[in-house]
Amino acid sequence: MIGRSDSGASLGGQPGYRQHCVTGTADPAALSVVLLTALLALALPVAAASAPERLSWTSHTEVRLGGELIRIEQGRSRLLADGSVSTELSSIEKDPPGPDGARPRTRRRLERAIAERRVALDELIGRYLRIDRLEVPELVGDGTVTPGRTDRGDERRLQVRNVVRVGDALDVWVDAASDRPRRLSVLTSLEGEPVRIEATFGRLDDGTRTIDTLTATTEIGETELIVRRDNSEFVRGGE
Repeated sequence: MIGRSDSGASLGGQPGYRQHCVTGTADPAALSVVLLTALLALALPVAAASAPERLSWTSHTEVRLGGELIRIEQGRSRLLADGSVSTELSSIEKDPPGPDGARPRTRRRLERAIAERRVALDELIGRYLRIDRLEVPELVGDGTVTPGRTDRGDERRLQVRNVVRVGDALDVWVDAASDRPRRLSVLTSLEGEPVRIEATFGRLDDGTRTIDTLTATTEIGETELIVRRDNSEFVRGGE
């Protein structure tokens, strides 16, 4: 089950996620600059360099319902000039066989509900991955910053609330030196059900930011739905 953002639940296995954190800088002006820089970076299209519509990549998507793998999709995606993504599927496999070779029976009555929920999920995810630049200054006022260190070096954890929906929570971990986003976690809701969104970011040689992995977890009724997408083979000057 996914914890709801209005209940003080944890996100990504982090107890006390909703608790206010101590900021890593005592200067409110400096704190605002850190938040503003990082959130503006997140607000840029995934491909911030020139001709973003010419970036393409391979996507592999797995859909699980109640822990059961029910669909696998392979395709080629392109980033369009407006920041949206167009994907042409090359293969779709329903009810792939398990390790024992058996094919589980798909819950047919939920097929339409799953398809509709995925469309709504994609729209919701886009709103967090492409924050409106005009809204960034307002978000900064309610944000906090916590310094930390990982095996990848120093980083900052930015925490912002009420980004897209009242009561939602957005966490972005950024490189401390460049303020480039490394990963993102969101706790929000959709159609009355909790949603958790997690993404990891990469960077091409020309500085283009990429979304390497993207996972959305929600519920249909009392059944957990997980959609995970892995992106690879990023190409500039694509099709």
